[in-house]
Parts: sequence; C-alpha cells; structure tokens
Amino acid sequence: MDIILKKLFRWNKKELINAIIGCFLFAFAVNMFIVPQSLYNGGILGISQLLRTILYNLFKVNLSFDISGIINFLLNIPLFILAYKYISKTPINVLISEPKIAKEGTLIVKPIYSYRVQCTELKSDVRRTYADFEWLKNQLNIRYPLRLVPVVVKDLIVKQAGKNLRNENDENFELRKIRYLNRFIESILKKKILCGSP
Repeated sequence: MDIILKKLFRWNKKELINAIIGCFLFAFAVNMFIVPQSLYNGGILGISQLLRTILYNLFKVNLSFDISGIINFLLNIPLFILAYKYISKTPINVLISEPKIAKEGTLIVKPIYSYRVQCTELKSDVRRTYADFEWLKNQLNIRYPLRLVPVVVKDLIVKQAGKNLRNENDENFELRKIRYLNRFIESILKKKILCGSP
C-alpha cells in the first residue's frame, strides 16, 4: 500500500508544497495587513468579509472567532460545482493534419515531419513534431503513474499486422501516422482526468 501511495503523490510533491506555501503567505498577508487595517479584499474573500461585517454590525452576532473564512468556503462551493459542470461538458476537438518536413533527412537519418494541430475551442493552430506527442505521453505517465495512458503511434505502427510500414514511401507512412496521432489525442480527450491536466 505504501508503494502505491508513494507513486500517487510522487508526481505532485513540488506543486503541493508550492500551493501550501502560497496559502500560508496569503493567510499571513490577510491576517497581518488587511484585517488589522479594516481593509477589504477583492473577489469572493471580499464578499465574505462584507457579509461578516453585516452579520457583526446589523445582526449583532458576536463570535469568538472570525467567520469570514467559513463564509468564503461556503461561497466557493457553488463555484466549484459550476466549474466542474462547465469543464466536464465542454467538448474539445483537436485535428492533426498537413505533414510537412521540418528538418531534412540524410542518408542515415530520416526527415523529421511536423504536423498541424488545430483546436477550434481554444483558438489554437500550431505545428508539432512526433517528439512533442511522445513528450506529452511521457509527461502524462509521470503525472498520472497509476492511470492508463494511450499508446503512442510508433508502437502501434510497428506492430500493426506484422507489416513493415517503413518500406512504404514516406508520405503514406506520415498519413498513417497522422491517423494514429488523431486517435491518440482523441483517446486522451475522452479521459476526464488526463484531459484536465495542465
């Protein structure tokens, strides 16, 4: 069990530590500078401070502790629910097409192709090489060690029906690779956890 927990939390230790330090710094700033000077924050925390002041002054609620943190937590719950519903229902479509030679090959080394990657929802249109897709798979494996990340193209192409596809001309090989890259991205987008990765 310890090994599984270590694998689960290995990937985000640094992010977790940074988040905890950031929370402590924010709490320190609020309690040492904003609250003693009777200032108000912006956003949800500011609204919770206003509600606390209304409860204290209008309704004469006297508590031994500051309830703005509890109000802040309660106000954030519907925001989290809305964000979860919105993110989980927003479909993302990615299209990979148009292979172009990014780096010419030699007698020994094959040319490196780049592919056009379009996402209309994010208004993104970039060119990526095959190495970028391999990098994505490796990062997902590191970030989610216990999740099943889809297979990268190269493995599928080499294993497919025992054919040696590299004997085909490069253009047919690249078109086949595009088809597999599209499947690779689609299978990532179908998994909510992998799709939501930063």
